[in-house]
Amino acid sequence: MDAYLKGLRERLDAPDQADAVAARDAVRALAIPRLTGSDASARVERWLRRRFERLGFETRVFPFAFSAWPGRYGVLVLAGLLLAGVLGAAAALIAGLPVPALLALAAPVLPAALAARRGPGWVERLRWGRTEGRNLVFTRPGGRVRYVIAAHRDSKSQPVSTAARLNAGMAAALGVAGLALLAVQGAARLASARLGAWAAERVPETLLGSAREIFGPLLEMQPPASLILLVAALAAGGAAVLALSWAGNESPGALDNASGVAAALGLAERLVGRDDVGYLLTDAEELGLAGARAMAPELASLMGVVNLDGIDDDGPVHVVERYGFPRRGRAAHLAAALLAAAEGLDMDIERHDAPLGILLEHSAYNDAGAPSLTVLRGKRGALGRIHRPADRADAIGGRGIASVVALVDGALHLLEEARATEPTRPLLPGRERPSGQDLRPEPGAGRTPLFAHRPPEEPLPPLEEGPDAS
Repeated sequence: MDAYLKGLRERLDAPDQADAVAARDAVRALAIPRLTGSDASARVERWLRRRFERLGFETRVFPFAFSAWPGRYGVLVLAGLLLAGVLGAAAALIAGLPVPALLALAAPVLPAALAARRGPGWVERLRWGRTEGRNLVFTRPGGRVRYVIAAHRDSKSQPVSTAARLNAGMAAALGVAGLALLAVQGAARLASARLGAWAAERVPETLLGSAREIFGPLLEMQPPASLILLVAALAAGGAAVLALSWAGNESPGALDNASGVAAALGLAERLVGRDDVGYLLTDAEELGLAGARAMAPELASLMGVVNLDGIDDDGPVHVVERYGFPRRGRAAHLAAALLAAAEGLDMDIERHDAPLGILLEHSAYNDAGAPSLTVLRGKRGALGRIHRPADRADAIGGRGIASVVALVDGALHLLEEARATEPTRPLLPGRERPSGQDLRPEPGAGRTPLFAHRPPEEPLPPLEEGPDAS
């Protein structure tokens, strides 16, 4: 085991201070409010094109049109419906009407379920609030892309942080569940009272007596109005905070996601000689994953997409795979390579599912058929500054980005080794980790040069270094 890890470490390049300094400088250049469609977004695009083209990459621009309204105001509308349903259910319970209370709670569920299922289509086809976004793809001339490094380049602001939204969502869910239980108990109490005489005539006394002994105390309980108001206040408070989730353009977006873009640029510099790796910088991630969903069909034949999103200096690296409900989406060969590279680089790494309520771009790529996952780094406390003006460049020193660059570089190196040698021994002998066979993706369609149908964009003239330059 020690000899294997020693050999693994010798084959991987660790991060160094130069990587961290370059990452810090890139974040400082990128971290300006840059909501999709803004002038700042266009300036950042020009700066990124110049940086990649100086490395010898070709640029392809994939414009797409979408409606920004679902992404900007969708959560606000759903939270308003939830707030109305909670208040209506509380009033009905206090009045002793449990069935109308259940109906009031169910009223927001249908729009929420419909939005979860049809939301991507609304973003694409809704006629109001139409906006144009631009996805950027960088490839080596003549390369045959098998892997793509992806990151979203846009930012947004909200009156509340991501941490506040997650906590509010949990509070709303607990409150709604509590009201639903009280409503079900009330409905059962009314049903028991109305069916008592009918049951006494038709149900054996022994069985009826046992049922009364078990369920009688619960059915006879009359919840006080104070309890109903307390549970309703929990749900209403969560819904009220969620209602403060419209999108603006006041956050510099350093952590979310100038850090991921800087990591993609760092990987492009490290892997400049590999023509099988391309780089995708999407637009409008913050407005319903519009850019990722527009781009996903182009990526269906890839061997893997590594999405970079939110890379802080401190905390473990997070490899996020499955998402949604029910859970779906695995990329075992990518995860195995990242776990092995983390072991070789002596990094703290965790592999887990995406929290419910958090949208990550790799879900769109997976749904289109490309194995993909998201790599993040940080502690939970960092969520408190995401989507807020506090998400500034001075909070990121670059060492976390440098570590993720080294990690993904190492994983791609192991994937290439596995493809060439087809190893049969485990990546980490004696450990419950995926074997080397998991590094080989499932057989798919024949690989053709990705984006070959889209001609390269004309290069930009070599001008200023900063995105503020016109």
